[in-house]
Amino acid sequence: SHMLEVGKELLQNNAPEAVKH
Repeated sequence: SHMLEVGKELLQNNAPEAVKH
């Protein structure tokens, strides 16, 4: 459930750093 929120934030922020981590 939390993963959905994290993924949503990543899509909205489109932060490549998050993908690296």
